[in-house]
Amino acid sequence: MLRRVRTASSLLFLVGAVGCFGEANAQGDVFACCGGNGPVTYGRSCDNISDDDAVQSGAQLVACWKHALAHFRNNTLDPDLHGVTIASQYQFFTIVLSSKNPVITPPPTANGTAVLQFSAEHDVGSRVMPDQNPGLGLRILFAFPQDAETGKCLPLDLAHWTIGVSLGAAGTGAGAGKNRNIPGMGLFFDGCGRDESVLTNLTLSALGYGQPSFWFVTLRDSPSVAAAEASQHVDMTGFVLLFICLFRRARQGKKVCVLGGLSSACDGLCVPASVRF
Repeated sequence: MLRRVRTASSLLFLVGAVGCFGEANAQGDVFACCGGNGPVTYGRSCDNISDDDAVQSGAQLVACWKHALAHFRNNTLDPDLHGVTIASQYQFFTIVLSSKNPVITPPPTANGTAVLQFSAEHDVGSRVMPDQNPGLGLRILFAFPQDAETGKCLPLDLAHWTIGVSLGAAGTGAGAGKNRNIPGMGLFFDGCGRDESVLTNLTLSALGYGQPSFWFVTLRDSPSVAAAEASQHVDMTGFVLLFICLFRRARQGKKVCVLGGLSSACDGLCVPASVRF
């Protein structure tokens, strides 16, 4: 039975690891956190959302996805965030999942069931560019449940969800504008244990944008999972590559630098930070 140990979000560990080994501006306050009740919160982690307050239903998950769209579309330059957009500061949008309902399925709609969709051109504001950790791009995370006190993995199955992420049509929506850089986007399924964290009958399309990462989670009966890089320069968003890079360089006693992406110190495992139309 394979599990992992975590005391906070895995991405928080990654941000800390980059800051420890390299020269990134990794200050940590990069998480937007969405649970089942209350507004989106912001900070260094999402540990403030308890299992009781996390997402327990399909309707709540859809509501968090809508919050994510609004978060990344927001083009307002906030003076309280040193003049950047809220998504530029809080680049990791985390949907915190609860174990109270062991199976979370999509809610019914007039056309069948809810579909989670994200388009780079429609849903990423033209002023959005990650400020603190540009090499990690933007992320939407699904954080599977874990007991906050004991660290025990709690069972949850996200079943029968359809997710579609794409570059979209250039020149329309919140991100309209020719020859602009669009920050890379990744979907991160942050599981706790492969026996407890499950994705059943997942339909996922990430063609050119939103490449997925699966961490300690089991895909079950999910033949329709497709991801491909675009013809443009797209953020690979591969955490496996990042870990290989970080720990290999750390064992060798060498620095890892993040300057808009992983530097040449990573022996060619470079993660570009943006897409350019």
